[in-house]
Amino acid sequence: MSINPISKDTLMKDILKSSPKAAEVLMEYGLICLGCPHAGEHSLKEIKDDYGFSDKDIEDILARLNKIKEKENKNDNK
Repeated sequence: MSINPISKDTLMKDILKSSPKAAEVLMEYGLICLGCPHAGEHSLKEIKDDYGFSDKDIEDILARLNKIKEKENKNDNK
């Protein structure tokens, strides 16, 4: 089973749905999307400047989220 990676264009609501641990990662970066009524409307790309993230920050967040998603997918297939 293949998984679609999380990208900078993935909406925050979909990131949050991708893994129970996604909220933890986002909160570590100061993103409180879990309680935000606009989480369904914004992607990491769109909030990048609002939070002062660099491209490297976004790459790091995406790498962590996708690593978690990949690991959970492997565990589900056991």
